[in-house]
Amino acid sequence: MEELIIRSLHDFTHLFVQNEYSRELLVGCGVTRVSVVGDTRFDRVLQICQQAKHLPLVERFRGYSFVLVA
Repeated sequence: MEELIIRSLHDFTHLFVQNEYSRELLVGCGVTRVSVVGDTRFDRVLQICQQAKHLPLVERFRGYSFVLVA
């Protein structure tokens, strides 16, 4: 079964993986068309946090209180 899966991986034009360890595993199986792209879910959340907007109305409402939005 494992051999079938490895052979199937060679049928892909290119594989995108989350980390270097995954890339090394594939290269070790002879799969060379591999790129590390990271975890796009985490990357997107980080990008959104870095683009936080200044919302004066919300800041006035919040004042100096702790607010938790769920």
